[in-house]
Amino acid sequence: MALTVYYLDDEAELCDVFKDFLNSAQIHVTTFTESEAAIEQCAQNKPDIIFIDYRLTNTTGNLVANVLDDDIEKILVTGELDLPQYDVFSQVMAKPYSLMAISQMLEAKNEHTHPPQKGEHNERI
Repeated sequence: MALTVYYLDDEAELCDVFKDFLNSAQIHVTTFTESEAAIEQCAQNKPDIIFIDYRLTNTTGNLVANVLDDDIEKILVTGELDLPQYDVFSQVMAKPYSLMAISQMLEAKNEHTHPPQKGEHNERI
């Protein structure tokens, strides 16, 4: 079973790079450039984890995170150096971030959340 990952950033290019690098048979990535669309999708189909940029068009990542279900793991992605601590996030990732480090973290989380069934193999495509 694939890990469901959402990524919210108002920069479409970053969304494309995130999805292109991380999407696989084990990690299903959906990206959003509009916070309202991400909030609506999270309400309809909860992801295992969502990465949220801090500076978004018309809002901030912490405000988006506050309206999402508590069961969704939230990671703040930011280039801001001086942000207060927000308890709603499980961690903060500084931009520029390492896609390889994110990939390894997601693969480990997927193995823990969705261990392979007998006869399945976790391979990236």
